[in-house]
Amino acid sequence: MISYRPFRNLDPPRIAALWQNQPPLDGLAPVITPDTLNELVFSKPYFDPAGLQVACDDQRMIGFVHAGFGPTKEQTSLDRRRGVISMLMVSQQADVDSAAVSAELLERGEAYLRQAGSIEIFAMGIGELCPFYLGLYGQGDLPGVLQHDSMRQALFRAHDYQPAGRVVIFERELIGFRSPVDRRQLQIRRGSTLSLQLDPPPATWWEACTKGCFELLRTELVPAAGGPPLASATFWSTETVAIGSPICEVRLAHIEAHSDRRRSGLATYLLSESLRVLYEQGFPRVTSQINDDDTASAALFKKLGFVQIGAADVLRK
Repeated sequence: MISYRPFRNLDPPRIAALWQNQPPLDGLAPVITPDTLNELVFSKPYFDPAGLQVACDDQRMIGFVHAGFGPTKEQTSLDRRRGVISMLMVSQQADVDSAAVSAELLERGEAYLRQAGSIEIFAMGIGELCPFYLGLYGQGDLPGVLQHDSMRQALFRAHDYQPAGRVVIFERELIGFRSPVDRRQLQIRRGSTLSLQLDPPPATWWEACTKGCFELLRTELVPAAGGPPLASATFWSTETVAIGSPICEVRLAHIEAHSDRRRSGLATYLLSESLRVLYEQGFPRVTSQINDDDTASAALFKKLGFVQIGAADVLRK
């Protein structure tokens, strides 16, 4: 008989076993250990056992749903009005009615969020709505629901989640990368220097909670004559979750121009020089995610040889 209950302290090995028995899915970490889950999920200061409901068939765990919340605008605390179904996973074994168990778990996750005050609920997380499973789903930042994730796509859409955007995932292999050279790029090179900061302090409480266990890297373009940075880019490394992989990747979190010279080639120069430095640091590739209507970023990525490797839908209820 199937029963449902909140998370218990002895559950991590069962959750890890359930995870590792899932069918292969690009964008879902293939190998998970209890230690990985403890570090990236259960150790969060806002982790609430009531938000993680598990389904059991006698003593066998056959599924779980994990619900959480996004941050306030200042990213100093939780905003319980914005809920997230961070993960939903069910055994695909033949003796499990996975559709029925998934539906029941989703309803329980939504009920937890509604009771806490959520007025909108997002599927799997997007952008700063990433309380759990960052780096474990979505090939970097949480992008919504991957378009090739047919099980979760069908589940959320069947329960009235509506499209609220689309995310495109880009990747660039760093071996063989060459920075573009033109008059503007040479002018920027002569008038600035690139600095690299390893593990800069988190900018907010939320960044510390969600990315504090990852290695952060920050590059800044500084005027040669001194003064504030002209532009900066922040990356984070997935080495801590690249279990079973001999290499690690870095994810571009954001790139920002700090001056009014936004169309003067600063972004091109900063990103191309950052890619060169990251390759020297031993990283083989970089991935990044943008909204599908961000034509400026898409053009920049294509100019630097990034290729699209996937897409995801932002689903909201």
